[in-house]
Amino acid sequence: MSGSRLPAWTVPPELRRHYREAGWWDGRTLVDVAVQGFGGSPRSVVRTHSATHPSCLTYAEVLDGGRALAAHLESVGVRQGDALAFQLPNWSEALVCFVGALLRGAVLVPIAPYYREHELTGILRRSEARCLVVAEQVRGRRPIDEVAGLREQLPALGEVIVVGDGPIPSWATPYAGAVGHSKRAGDLPRIDPEAPAAVTWTSGTTAEPKGVVLSHQALAFEVRFHMAPSLPSGARLAAAPLSHVTGMLATALVPPVRGEDIHLLDVWSPPSVVALMDELKLPPALYAPVFATSLLDEPSLRPDHLRLMDTASLGGAPVSRALAERLESAGVAVTRGYGCTEHPSISLSASSDGSRARLTTDGRILPGVELRLLDDDGALVAVGAQGEIHSRGPDLFSGYLGAAGSATNEDGYFATGDIGVVEEDASGRWLRLVDRKKDIVIRAGINISAAEVEAALDGLPGARELSVIGVPDARTGERVCVAVVPVAGREVTLEDVRRHLDAARVARQKWPESVLLVDEALPRTPSGKVRKPDLCLQWSRRSGGPLRSGGHGGD
Repeated sequence: MSGSRLPAWTVPPELRRHYREAGWWDGRTLVDVAVQGFGGSPRSVVRTHSATHPSCLTYAEVLDGGRALAAHLESVGVRQGDALAFQLPNWSEALVCFVGALLRGAVLVPIAPYYREHELTGILRRSEARCLVVAEQVRGRRPIDEVAGLREQLPALGEVIVVGDGPIPSWATPYAGAVGHSKRAGDLPRIDPEAPAAVTWTSGTTAEPKGVVLSHQALAFEVRFHMAPSLPSGARLAAAPLSHVTGMLATALVPPVRGEDIHLLDVWSPPSVVALMDELKLPPALYAPVFATSLLDEPSLRPDHLRLMDTASLGGAPVSRALAERLESAGVAVTRGYGCTEHPSISLSASSDGSRARLTTDGRILPGVELRLLDDDGALVAVGAQGEIHSRGPDLFSGYLGAAGSATNEDGYFATGDIGVVEEDASGRWLRLVDRKKDIVIRAGINISAAEVEAALDGLPGARELSVIGVPDARTGERVCVAVVPVAGREVTLEDVRRHLDAARVARQKWPESVLLVDEALPRTPSGKVRKPDLCLQWSRRSGGPLRSGGHGGD
């Protein structure tokens, strides 16, 4: 990865000094965290629960495979600082690639498994990936065939490693051959803690995915000081994608740091999850509301499964009060958190916190994190007042790949684009997410919060899922539309929506003027957020109307 692609990242000297004196930036890299974690519990296992690609490796085997892969990467010309991309489901091979890339000193570039040629080409070109690890086949799709048509457009891509047992092109290297290299990487690479460790990708809710550059010291801090102490303890069935920052850290690194086994799910299937809970007596890792909702709706779920679930650490998407209360009434403690790809953990609650804090806020502001809430004029708002969340901390990203200028202000704060409220009490400072700054509908000059209307529609009879979007209107500029996934056998009409809002005493100006019925499920990002541009596109295709200009925020 050429230096010209890396962001112009500066940290105020006093802030750098503070992080070092606090022990948050102590010179450790993600390489150190991974090697100490996997090496410290050699008999712990990584087990992939899959209908098509099951596997089980010990931590010792993961580390040995990573050392062999690092030696292979060196033999094919991958240098320290080069980008290694991998597009794999939640398989154990992804963890071996993770470790192997770190041991070679390469920059990790995880890619969502569902991305196709358009997104794949852009990411590989922009990251200047020197190596790509890809699956030969995933659920009837052959990603390697997609890569074959892209190679001429990617001059930097010199090595393609393929995971799978089927036939592969002559120009590709079988994964078994790469991890079967006769040599092993020796000494750990000497890496500047400020150097990039990974380039992860915003989910593209508003536009083309952005490459978010995260340094070794930022991720090492995040794992050791935020996630490992805060997430529920014990092995869990994990479906959070390893291509997303939450999955990458919470699933791939937190368990080794704590000496726990890793259980990967390559597909989230509630009936299969319930069956595994019966077999292994393990709870699922409920990191997104969509996981919790689908599991609660699973007919085979029994009271003993609910007792096993114990905790739902929800984030990545808004958590409705109805879902939180449903979980709590079933005996599952709800904790909530807030962060983004650029700043992975900003706030988090714990199961030991009081129910009011857990159910009505998005958690306590975490160690090292500082917030400023600003109004539209850039002035600080008072405690308890709404403002745009600006954050900084030891785990903040370095900037966007290929972007000119700094992504933070002169004091090191990043504008998240989210609206929140900070509340204070004797137990600390709590953050409550109110809305996404751009997720508004401007109808006849009136700003309507999509989140507010969604909250008012929570519990709408006959609706399994819903999301509010803005659609163009020749008279008012925009109008409110609600996308609804009906309960099987039910119908939801505009009259049902208006009757519900009328009973809730919501101003008529905020009422939806159309209903978009969606089959099966709302489109979501890997972290569980609704992909509102996809819903706008569905509306445009059905109505024949134009697409809304601009976009909705959120990663």
